[in-house]
Amino acid sequence: MSFESLQKTILDEAAMQAKQVKGEIEDQIESEKERISDLAHTIEDSVAQSAEMEGVMKARQIRQEAELDGRADVLRAKQEELETTKVALREKLLSADSDVLLKALLSLVPKESGTIVAGDVHAEQLRDLMPDGCSFAEKTIQNEGGFIFTSEHTELNVTISHLIDQLFITHRADIARELFS
Repeated sequence: MSFESLQKTILDEAAMQAKQVKGEIEDQIESEKERISDLAHTIEDSVAQSAEMEGVMKARQIRQEAELDGRADVLRAKQEELETTKVALREKLLSADSDVLLKALLSLVPKESGTIVAGDVHAEQLRDLMPDGCSFAEKTIQNEGGFIFTSEHTELNVTISHLIDQLFITHRADIARELFS
């Protein structure tokens, strides 16, 4: 065999091997492209699902916050209505026939000596209605009706504000039903 034919054979064989290696590399490249494309689609789907879940969670959170805000607004409105009702009741009691009211409150005072601290609204009338054995404190309770009786063993708070607060505590279900139904 001549040098030229040997050279041609070696070159042909090298070309054939190069072509085979090139084909294998191209197959590997194509396979890697498919793998990367599949991975990209998987990641894309995962990101889309995460975004969708995050959107659903955010929507739930917004809805829950809106519901809580709505409930808080309703509670605030109800509390304002209760306070308005308390003020109206207080005004009504203070403008009512105070002799009848004060006599009823004084009938609750135990038959023992003690001191009456009057609300300034009823102070003058209480001086005239004082039960025997009771002293009248010089100090009065500002912007209040009724009185507080104190003795060695007893304290009786029958101020108008306290009576209304106790009334609202004791009958809160009935008052709420009447106001809000």
